[in-house]
Amino acid sequence: MDSTTGLLIFAWIFLLLLYLGLARVLTEVRSLRTTVHQLQASQTRAAEPDARLPASLPSSVEVVAVLDSTCRDCWELADEIGLNISAGRVAILTYEPESTWRDGAPGVPVVQSADAWSSFAPLSPPVLARVSAAGQVAEIFAPVSIEDARSKLQQWLPNNAEVRS
Repeated sequence: MDSTTGLLIFAWIFLLLLYLGLARVLTEVRSLRTTVHQLQASQTRAAEPDARLPASLPSSVEVVAVLDSTCRDCWELADEIGLNISAGRVAILTYEPESTWRDGAPGVPVVQSADAWSSFAPLSPPVLARVSAAGQVAEIFAPVSIEDARSKLQQWLPNNAEVRS
């Protein structure tokens, strides 16, 4: 057998293996698509957030900002909340002394609770949590930028005309 024939046989074997691999990938995609359609058809609901809020949280609070003083984005979010959100609608939850956040967000209620803060600890601060009328966490959002946080606050607090775009 000469080298050209050997190369052609090798190329055809390679193309056959490539085709079989592609067929396997398409089978997996079809299987995943079927699973997604089944989940959508059953209208499964997301699990309730496993986060606790402290009892000392003011009843007027609609959104809780879970912040850490070592986080630069947390300070920007605290500044945004202090300057642009109507008083009493957002509170800061921290494990640190309340005095840490008094200058960064004047007029914003600060709640210190290491236990409640630790239930949000698996998420990297800052974290926004929407509070239901019953005082429970209804939804959790971890913004990646101040713009994300701003848009989520606009969504959760639609009647707050003071939130800047």
